[in-house]
Amino acid sequence: MVSLRRDPRHQNLKVLHEEEIDRRAFPAWKMACLSPRAEEVSTWAGLEGATSIESVLATLRENPDRVPRILTGLVEALAKQ
Repeated sequence: MVSLRRDPRHQNLKVLHEEEIDRRAFPAWKMACLSPRAEEVSTWAGLEGATSIESVLATLRENPDRVPRILTGLVEALAKQ
């Protein structure tokens, strides 16, 4: 946790629980950071032309069946990193 607090990529951390451990629960788990632009998220959702995350979210609220497409795009983008 100390290294996360020192890392400038992490902001506004909220520690819910902290304790010393003997070994990691998920030793193979790797973290990734992805900050997609609104245009990327809209492409993943099949919403060409959306210019803000707010407009993408509004459309998703009206059409929740698009969410799986966004998740697929997110996983594909993470795989390229």
